[in-house]
Amino acid sequence: RFSAGMNVSILESHIGLPGPLPLSLMESEELRRRTNSPYDFSDTEDNRYQAHASVKTGLGDVTLKTGYRERLNTYIIGYTTLKSEADQLDAIAEDSATLTLMNESRFCLFGMDNSLVAGMDLYSSKYTREDKGAEKKHGDTRAAEGFIHNEFSFTPALSFTAGYRHSRFRGVFDDEKYQNYFLAVPPFTYLYSEWIPKSDTRKKKWTNQAYELGIKWQVADPVAFFLSHS
Repeated sequence: RFSAGMNVSILESHIGLPGPLPLSLMESEELRRRTNSPYDFSDTEDNRYQAHASVKTGLGDVTLKTGYRERLNTYIIGYTTLKSEADQLDAIAEDSATLTLMNESRFCLFGMDNSLVAGMDLYSSKYTREDKGAEKKHGDTRAAEGFIHNEFSFTPALSFTAGYRHSRFRGVFDDEKYQNYFLAVPPFTYLYSEWIPKSDTRKKKWTNQAYELGIKWQVADPVAFFLSHS
């Protein structure tokens, strides 16, 4: 009557970014093997954790799924010997969480088989992209969705399906820039640096819905006709 499980995925990767070559080097069999940016690279840590549990009740099978993703991608594009590697590292960071709760039930309605699935999805994600010493972009998004899907069997060969989903999305976005400060008079000595807002915080809201209708006629195994609209 009860089942549960967990999936864990751990990823670490290092990728070289040799970049493109000008057409002039492509003409030479020797020169086209030589990159102009041998020290550019991308490092990624991408960890995912998922868990699920399902229980059979008198009202159907209730399932709960949850997941969390933690991703960090650091990279250098345009490496120079004039700076240390740490001062050239740009980064993209993401933390996301998901939650799904649904109930699947089968029952008889007017003497005919009926299959009903209903539930909700929740999603949350925070995102940051930093270009070292230049700018940062932040995003905080959340979504909530409810859904229902029903399959009604008129006869063993003829069935009708209908589904509906309602979605609500909210996002908050803002940017920062890296500002250096110097003395206003000669010799214009460097004082300090800080991140300051680049633009006003932007908020976005989005609401929408989706539906589908369908009918299927199983003439004979394996031949079937169907018509759907979504």
